[in-house]
Amino acid sequence: YDKRGWDSGFIGLLRQSKILRKNNYDLAIVPHRSLRSAALVRFARIKRRISFDKSTGRWLYTELVHYEPFSHEISRNLSLLAKLEFSVDKKEYPRLYPSFHDRKKVGHLLTENGIQHIGQLIAVAPGSVWNTKRWLKEGYATLIEKLTAKGFHVILIGGNDDIDLCKQINLAVPSKHVYSVAGKLTFLQSAELINRCKVLISNDSAPMHIAAAVKTV
Repeated sequence: YDKRGWDSGFIGLLRQSKILRKNNYDLAIVPHRSLRSAALVRFARIKRRISFDKSTGRWLYTELVHYEPFSHEISRNLSLLAKLEFSVDKKEYPRLYPSFHDRKKVGHLLTENGIQHIGQLIAVAPGSVWNTKRWLKEGYATLIEKLTAKGFHVILIGGNDDIDLCKQINLAVPSKHVYSVAGKLTFLQSAELINRCKVLISNDSAPMHIAAAVKTV
């Protein structure tokens, strides 16, 4: 559903609803709280539609579940199943499994930069798709300078779009213990690197979710 491209706007919404309608679904469980999501399943004529009572288009659903703001996202989404009269006791969090090649690549990268004590390594991911979710690069630079002064090694991570940002932050911190690998690692290699870090400091972005999947704080 390319909501910002081919399927954008009301016509795109109707097109996707028509596709869903052809499959004759009996039930729609919608954790997303946008009006677009509510309209999508309503126009698809799905008879039973479950979402949260905080959803913008809640009047388009047939059943609502209380939205608990202080619950973990996984637990909150699973609460939607209460309307189906069963619950999930064991909550498995997302996990990522880098390969032997991924681990070897990251190991070589750390060795080349003279990083041997993993407990001293901190990852910083300063980028984000949304500019409004970004902390200022000056803030990151100040924090990194304080971390390196305490003996930590800081490694800047991100995708190709973050290369210039990471370079600017790296240049702003006069320390040999700051490295940038933005654009140099695959998704699972980034996961392996974050896994070896003591902590990740980031915006609301993909690396934050990767950290959760490899149990890095």
